[in-house]
Amino acid sequence: MLTPFYLILNLFRIRKLFQEDIIKTILVTEYHRIGDVLMIAPALKALKEHFKDAQLILLCSSAAASLARDLQLADEVIVFDAPWTTWSFSPFKWIKARSFARSFSKRKINLAIDFKGDIRNSWFLWHMKSEHSLGYTTTGGGYFFSRTFLFPFEMHQTERALHLVSKIGAKPVMSMETKWAVKKGGYIVLHPGTIDSRRGWPLHHWIALINTLTTDFELAIVRTKESVELVEAVKKNNLAVYIFEGNIVQFKNWLQVQRLLIAPDSMAGHLAAYLKIPVISLFGAQNPELTKPLGDKIIVVNSGKECVHQRHHWRLCSSCMSAINPESVLDSAVNLLRYNYGK
Repeated sequence: MLTPFYLILNLFRIRKLFQEDIIKTILVTEYHRIGDVLMIAPALKALKEHFKDAQLILLCSSAAASLARDLQLADEVIVFDAPWTTWSFSPFKWIKARSFARSFSKRKINLAIDFKGDIRNSWFLWHMKSEHSLGYTTTGGGYFFSRTFLFPFEMHQTERALHLVSKIGAKPVMSMETKWAVKKGGYIVLHPGTIDSRRGWPLHHWIALINTLTTDFELAIVRTKESVELVEAVKKNNLAVYIFEGNIVQFKNWLQVQRLLIAPDSMAGHLAAYLKIPVISLFGAQNPELTKPLGDKIIVVNSGKECVHQRHHWRLCSSCMSAINPESVLDSAVNLLRYNYGK
């Protein structure tokens, strides 16, 4: 329905030859979850390295902004909470989003990039009126970009972002840091929190894992809205577990000196991987090859079976999460730490 309207408008759009040496301002949009921002960090680094004289602006959600600034993922971080990421259908919020996008035309953005392939993101980017724009097309809307490519469904989200920026010459930056070292001190950190409860692991599994781990390891739980019940259960049973409380930046600073993180597929796993902290990542029905934390010491644990449950989400399944037994998580943790458990 919108296609003819925007196709006509594009007839009056000025097309410019892409020249790397005149790119002075680059804007990247990733305003979904914190984990999504962390997964495009290598692509942001590639852009900064390739376009050394350009200012890199990151548009992200309010939840991710403080961490993005602390990690210096871009020269400037701007907050934008997109109404479509929170399933808001308020016409006022969509009109406000369009006005916000149009305000960027004053900044004369040379290059705007979106990695999602979502037509709503593409529509938003179009209103910024950047000289050049780059993105994937999945749900349509290729006409919103000056350069567009078919969405590579089989690629990991990080690789997908790197693949797109490689089209304009930005290549992955090889890290000079050494491989991850497993720390002999610090906590094994349990982070049960997830945005969607269907990604979560059942309370009784967490308790069973804690009861086994506390005999040989120091444990910590990160207090979140989702972990309140677990924290209360730990206190009720007088289990020797440290409870961490703090904001996202404080969590980052604390996490980087810990021993291991165990968490469902969520922000915490990607942050630990970014900090080179070993991760046990729990996956249900979703394909871990698309969104798992990447790194030298990552183990994905799932039920080992194909999902056969009736579910109401195309990717997530709480029954598959419930099927992950604590023993397999324990074994993975011990193997990852190279620790002779019980000795």
